[in-house]
Amino acid sequence: MQNIYKNLNIETQPGWDISERVTDSGDINTVWYTTAEIKTWSDERKIAAGILIEDESVPITINLDDLLAQKNAEINTARLMANQTNFTFQGKAIACDPLSRGDIDAMNGMVTLLNDMPSGWLGAWKAADNSMVEIPDVVTWIEFYGAMVNQGLANFYKSQILKHQLQAAYAASDTEAMQAVSWA
Repeated sequence: MQNIYKNLNIETQPGWDISERVTDSGDINTVWYTTAEIKTWSDERKIAAGILIEDESVPITINLDDLLAQKNAEINTARLMANQTNFTFQGKAIACDPLSRGDIDAMNGMVTLLNDMPSGWLGAWKAADNSMVEIPDVVTWIEFYGAMVNQGLANFYKSQILKHQLQAAYAASDTEAMQAVSWA
């Protein structure tokens, strides 16, 4: 089992990249480091981080509830990022960032209201590589929109599988297994 140490002052350290250590609500998240990571740090960084280690052979107890909350937040963030990247349609990556998603949803609203493609519709959507995928009619539009929905569902299912694995590791009080749960 790895020794785990808590960084006590991550939010106060100037010049440290804390962007990946921020919760969905914007609060600074507790960050955990493995012994291997800490051993690579200079004594000055250890002291600046508030890590005082007298005996590295004695592991510090991890609060499983805190670790569970942290890992659930990581899974939620990974799912959000996956939903905001792209989906595949006609073999092409289609951007699904918030701006593109807004455009897709607005277009879908019009198609739904009209039960037809809007006047002036170009008959295609731009793919991430700047090529165009043909969407000449409502049936193809539904397939296009469905591809986006299906990618979102796949991301949701993946998050649920990971959360199930995390919960099983939590129930077994297995911190190593909990830490190993990852979107990647």
